[in-house]
Amino acid sequence: MFLLQAFLVAFFGLFAAFAAAWIAHSAKISEFRQSWIDGLRLDIADFIGLAERWFRKKEEINSIPSGEKDKRERDEVAPVADEARVILGRIRLGLNPENNPDGQQDTQLLQSLEDLLNPGKVDPASRQGLADIAFDNARRTLKREWEKTKKIRVPRRSDFDW
Repeated sequence: MFLLQAFLVAFFGLFAAFAAAWIAHSAKISEFRQSWIDGLRLDIADFIGLAERWFRKKEEINSIPSGEKDKRERDEVAPVADEARVILGRIRLGLNPENNPDGQQDTQLLQSLEDLLNPGKVDPASRQGLADIAFDNARRTLKREWEKTKKIRVPRRSDFDW
């Protein structure tokens, strides 16, 4: 009887240790995902703000005589566009390109963001509509990723294949 009790205590102790380790691991992954989501949210907001600034500068420069237009475009518009493209690159690098069941939604988000810096697509009439599409796509992506973070993942056999 004592041997059975010792075995059960050892078994439940091992199970509790495994469960605690798994919970700690899941909590750490959730913490990293939350940090990634916060960074993505900040990058998207910064990008949309820079795209707005780029559009306003472009509009302002288009209304001046052509003599100084090129210089001001180079000095004022190009740096804003470059900064926005750096942030867009960071957003693109943060999204999973391979075997991603949400790849189409991610592509829509990236395309809607790129459209905000496309002179052929942005004009005073369409600008706010394009920004609204980008915001909607961003909200869907962020909500999807937040829902994934909230889920508790059950251990699978492949988690233990080293």
